[in-house]
Amino acid sequence: KGNLLDISMNGAAFLLNESLQKDEGLLIRLINRRIDQLIDTTATVVRCSRYGTDEWKIVCRFRKSLTFEQIHLFGQWLRSDRLV
Repeated sequence: KGNLLDISMNGAAFLLNESLQKDEGLLIRLINRRIDQLIDTTATVVRCSRYGTDEWKIVCRFRKSLTFEQIHLFGQWLRSDRLV
């Protein structure tokens, strides 16, 4: 589980408490509990870098672009979104 930092139609950045390898495949579930919405998608890790003392910032590219409507649902609530 992680916290979503940024999202676009083509990818996302999030924090995890473990590192991931570049080019690693991911199954991602984006959850917005405030509006009870979720998106399941697949992605590939583009970059992984240490973030603070015990977290990693993961940047990934979605294998299939999200729609503008999906981005709007999650982008406006970044502080409350979760990633599973």
